[in-house]
Amino acid sequence: MAEVSSHDLRTLSLVLQEHLQSVLTHSEPIQIQCVVRQDILMVLGQHSAAMVPDPQQTLQVLEHELRSLQPVFNNGSSQMVRLYLRVLGQPQPYMFHEFTIEPQAAVLSVSDQEMKILTEDFPIPEENALESHLEPLIGISPETESPGDEAGALTYPLEDPLHLAEPVLAQPMVQPDLPPRRRSPLWLIAGGGLGIMGLLGGMYMLTRPCVIGTCEAIQTAQTLNQEAAQQVQQARSEQDVIQARKKLEVALENLAAIPSWSNQRSNAQALSQTYQAEVEVLDRVIAAQKQAMTAAQKSANPPHPLQDWLEIEGLWKAAIAELVQVPKEHPAYALAQRKQVEYSANLAVVQKRIQAERQSQENLKQGRATARVAETLQGIAQNLESWRQVQSTWQIAVASLQKIPQGTAAYSEAQAFLKDYQAQLLKARNHATSEQLAEKAYKQAVKLAGDAKSFEQKGQWSLAVASWREAVNQTQQVPADTFYANEAQPLTQQYTESLTAAEENLRQVALIQKTRVDLSRTCSGPIQICDYTVTANLIKVKLTVAYMRALMRTGITAQSKGDVNAQIRVNEHLQTLQAALEAISENSGIPIEIYSANDSLMGRYIP
Repeated sequence: MAEVSSHDLRTLSLVLQEHLQSVLTHSEPIQIQCVVRQDILMVLGQHSAAMVPDPQQTLQVLEHELRSLQPVFNNGSSQMVRLYLRVLGQPQPYMFHEFTIEPQAAVLSVSDQEMKILTEDFPIPEENALESHLEPLIGISPETESPGDEAGALTYPLEDPLHLAEPVLAQPMVQPDLPPRRRSPLWLIAGGGLGIMGLLGGMYMLTRPCVIGTCEAIQTAQTLNQEAAQQVQQARSEQDVIQARKKLEVALENLAAIPSWSNQRSNAQALSQTYQAEVEVLDRVIAAQKQAMTAAQKSANPPHPLQDWLEIEGLWKAAIAELVQVPKEHPAYALAQRKQVEYSANLAVVQKRIQAERQSQENLKQGRATARVAETLQGIAQNLESWRQVQSTWQIAVASLQKIPQGTAAYSEAQAFLKDYQAQLLKARNHATSEQLAEKAYKQAVKLAGDAKSFEQKGQWSLAVASWREAVNQTQQVPADTFYANEAQPLTQQYTESLTAAEENLRQVALIQKTRVDLSRTCSGPIQICDYTVTANLIKVKLTVAYMRALMRTGITAQSKGDVNAQIRVNEHLQTLQAALEAISENSGIPIEIYSANDSLMGRYIP
């Protein structure tokens, strides 16, 4: 059997470990270690107790990968392989699987991907370390080692390899139906095959970025970082920031391509951390700009409901919160500050909108509630006081709706209600005015009636008539659909009758007054002819003593002298006096009685 170097075994371990991780994608890789004992390739897979891989799948992947490597190494011999799985810290494996690889004719061919896997920087333990890890597996073999074998050979008995109550053995896997061949030295890793692979791997390692010569990848990454910083500082749109971020992504890709064996690896990792932090900051700026764009779009074409404005407010706040976290030393800090001022101004506008919407909704709610109260009061209102309350309630409802500014979501709804409320307010105001006029007219009529009665008692009939006439007029001023209408209606009839009576009394008084004037004129002369009294039922005239004496003296003298003319004049005078008194009686419609100076009835005239 060809000698197998520890380097070849470490390389094989690395290949198997990388392939297993790429297929199973565990959170932590299963550690693979290889050793050769008695021409048997022993492969141990170890993992932590917290990790629970699928044993059957793990062994299948390892077997498949070992079989796929056969065309790379062809020495014309079959190879026995034994696979083990063990938990770190445990002395015994919990699963093992054994199979034989039959050789196939093949041409050496190593792809770039395989070379990359072979040359990845994984810590490989020294040869003695490998043996120490596999030491507990000594004895897990088909037969016991003979005394002449080398130290460290496997000695576990085949029939119970894991020293368990029942052996745990992987299920048989489907293998190509090949004729059996004799067991020969390890073909997979023996000979010069791995030496060639090592040579090719070394050449591949030298071709990776920043292994020899200048490190253009770092220079390019730094240039891209500078360009990104400049683009961010001059950014005027979201696309500028996105383009800068893409440049940083390219820079990170260049740095990631620098292999672990490059002397620039540590520098590249430091730059990667810095650039990744810058990318995360740009992600915040981009996120803020996207949120701002969404907020601006949602704000377009107002008005909007309150809930929409609250959502928009949240977007502006979230955008500002992203910008606040941009550090001062970052190239995007100036942009973040400008945008923060801009977004804060927009946030203030939105918050005013929210306040206006909330106040508008409250005013609308209050206005409608007040209107319902007004409708209730209007249904039971009767007098002036109740209608004034209805009017004031409608005024409050209208005022609440008028406070809702144009540009709010509640404005259009408020306008629809406002038109009806204003009509109701006008109706209530007119009714209150009517009630006020009715109350005033009614009370004035009652007062005038009282005055008229007082004037009547004083015989001031002209004032009484005037008061009654105005009282009737006031009762007629009371509107029919008011509280005082029912009260005023009977008063109108009553006051009209009182007015008629007062007018009759006034006519009588006036007639008596005129009669007295006529009597005064008739009874007056050089000698007072008569005295008189006038009532509504009788005019009583009494000739005076002086007039009677003068009349008798004139008659006696004319008779004694035989003066006929004088006697005729006396008779004509008496006839004229009689006619005048009868005319006064006729004009006044009051009977008249004429008495002598000694109260003797001289005559009576009834018109």
